[in-house]
Amino acid sequence: MSPIGEGLRNRLNMFPAISSQCFINWVAEWPENALLKVADLFLTDNVNSDKEQLNLSSQDRADICLFSVFVHSNITQQAENFFQQYKRKIFITPKTYLNYISAFDKLLIEKRGIITTQRNKLSGGITKLTSANDVI
Repeated sequence: MSPIGEGLRNRLNMFPAISSQCFINWVAEWPENALLKVADLFLTDNVNSDKEQLNLSSQDRADICLFSVFVHSNITQQAENFFQQYKRKIFITPKTYLNYISAFDKLLIEKRGIITTQRNKLSGGITKLTSANDVI
């Protein structure tokens, strides 16, 4: 099918699945140092000014950044293994990496809130038990 003339347009009109199943992969893999920089930038409190502060120490942030790069690299390798085994392509893009880091941010804030609530309930219970022990 030549893209010149009416032939391609007519075929696409008759068989829309031809164009709806096409994609162009313009995304190249990011190097590890770029992944580290992006993760560090996203985990910095200055960037997250519109959200609740993460309050990560520099060592914790560095460890999380290294782990996120490890996870992204491992997922990319597993996607390639999946393609070799099942002949189905899974695309791991930079947007996938950014979504992963954003999900980590949200999960960290959510879990910190849950732990804080549970800690407050526990300390309140201990205070009541101590006061009840003093009364008895």
